[in-house]
Amino acid sequence: MRDSEHGAEFRFLRNDTVGTADAETDDRFLSDCFVETGDLDALRDCEDPKRIIVGRTGSGKSALIRRLKEVEGNVIEIPPQNLSLSYIANSDIINFFETAGVSLDVFYQLLWRHVITVELLKYKFKIDNEVQKQSFLSNLFGGPKKDRSKEQAISYLREWGERFWDETEYRVKELTTKVETDLKASVGMGFNAPRHTEVR
Repeated sequence: MRDSEHGAEFRFLRNDTVGTADAETDDRFLSDCFVETGDLDALRDCEDPKRIIVGRTGSGKSALIRRLKEVEGNVIEIPPQNLSLSYIANSDIINFFETAGVSLDVFYQLLWRHVITVELLKYKFKIDNEVQKQSFLSNLFGGPKKDRSKEQAISYLREWGERFWDETEYRVKELTTKVETDLKASVGMGFNAPRHTEVR
């Protein structure tokens, strides 16, 4: 192979490497070889409305997110596989109401706010184990409760109890199950569809 810029020739040896097949897992070369196209600056600017990264496979979406984590101190990553999206998609109760034309926008808004709120709290207060969780709750419940917004937050925490701190996948399923129960109750006992369809 010839280096067109310097006119030099070089050869790849049998054990040489030029990186991994996917850039986001390339611990060795990603930082040195990352090319700034303006997308990273847009993501780092919290005032910029551009917030969704779209691109075909191999276009650098995951590498861009990884680079963002390297240059910014406050980044939380929630892998899609932890969101139990198939659990929601396969819910016969959710599908029944959507097919009937019922808007479930409020449900989805509540679901994602719930998930993101927990992740932010766990990150902000470094809640990684039971001891840290109990310390956080003791400080929260033990302080003055004159602030109405704080009272609402505490009530929300008490409602969900231990489940609030479970893994993301469990929390998504828990909240979805609660909504399913409420929706089923709203149409009476005559609704006998299974709650979920197993996809194999």
